[in-house]
Amino acid sequence: MARHKIVEPVIEPKTFLSVGEIETGIAKLKRRIEEVQELNSQQIRFDDQKINNVKSNVRETIREVFGQNSPEFHEHRYHNIWSGGHAVGMSDHEYQHNFSAGIPKTVSMLEGLIQRLEEKKLDLPNASQLIQSYDFWNLVHPRIIGISRSRFESGHYADSVEAAFKEINDCVKKIVKKRIGDDLDGSTLMNRAFSVNNPVISLDDLSTENGKNIQVGFMQIFSGSMTGIRNPKAHSNISIDDKRAKHFIVLASLLMHKLDDALGI
Repeated sequence: MARHKIVEPVIEPKTFLSVGEIETGIAKLKRRIEEVQELNSQQIRFDDQKINNVKSNVRETIREVFGQNSPEFHEHRYHNIWSGGHAVGMSDHEYQHNFSAGIPKTVSMLEGLIQRLEEKKLDLPNASQLIQSYDFWNLVHPRIIGISRSRFESGHYADSVEAAFKEINDCVKKIVKKRIGDDLDGSTLMNRAFSVNNPVISLDDLSTENGKNIQVGFMQIFSGSMTGIRNPKAHSNISIDDKRAKHFIVLASLLMHKLDDALGI
């Protein structure tokens, strides 16, 4: 009987068509980094099922981002969160040590794949213009960038949002404290600061009906963002994805710009 010849797949790098496609891949790999790091922070045992779930997520994400026949997937398709060898009779302590040592090794591997994707942006036609137009941080207020971007880019999306709205709260709090001496916080602070009848901070010409409407509208947005965005993020372990985080960060940026306009900055 003739033996069937096993044909190995042709290994070929994936061709990315847009900055958006690459950014999506980067965001997925950053989520995998966060999952791997959580294994360390939660002090997971080497034989916990969560480890297998994370390993599967890492392998599948690499396949999804780079493609089934890519060199990246070919290299890492059997990746294990482990450093060192296996030997008969290893103690639990040795297993735990090798698993723990594999966590930073896995993070480093994923960071290397992210760097590879960053380089692939430069292979696109008109890469610099495309990257600049896609980078939503160009639209964000500098103070929000300073407080949120590093958190966002390390995959801590909810934390980046919470930090942005805490920064708004702190800015308004200092102004109110300086002008009238009241030490307020959150929605109470915003309702007092932007009150249409006796505002600490005027956002428009309050001698006109239109100006009053703008004052009330933004007061409600400032106040609502503290109640509905900042407080839930601060008091609960809420997980959000990168897209939703961007929505919130842009809102925070709008409010910070509005505050700057009112202060003549």
